[in-house]
Amino acid sequence: MFDIYATYGGSGRLNIWLVGWEMVKSNPLLGVGLGNFPVRFGDYIGAASLLFGGYGIYQGRDPHNLLLSVQCELGLIGLVIVLWFIWRIFSRLFDNRSDPRALLGVTLLVFLLSANMFVTYQFRKYFWFVLGVCTIIPYVIYTEKRDVWHGYEK
Repeated sequence: MFDIYATYGGSGRLNIWLVGWEMVKSNPLLGVGLGNFPVRFGDYIGAASLLFGGYGIYQGRDPHNLLLSVQCELGLIGLVIVLWFIWRIFSRLFDNRSDPRALLGVTLLVFLLSANMFVTYQFRKYFWFVLGVCTIIPYVIYTEKRDVWHGYEK
């Protein structure tokens, strides 16, 4: 029953990533444009050295990898900005690691980043929502500490 997945590499993900890599090589700095991975996917199928007879390849595929998606669509510049943004959020959460909310934020980000390496469509909205919430957590913690320091304890 599962032989097709063992034989063809995760529902064609390897082939999708090979096509995505061709996209990256053709548009390294600026990418193909936000949201254009599925639109431009067919333009790069011929350039990729597909495995398993091209299993899983058809127009409009999702990249199944957040970092590949960002680099294909926004290029190296966009990837560096997104990685910097994620790193800043992680570092601010880590600076507040004694607070359970910060630890929850780190845990959620690690989970969603891990999941987004293999599926993107299902987790895309959750990822950006959690990223936004995790951006705010250190400021909430700081504000609470500041209020206590200044005698505004609730």
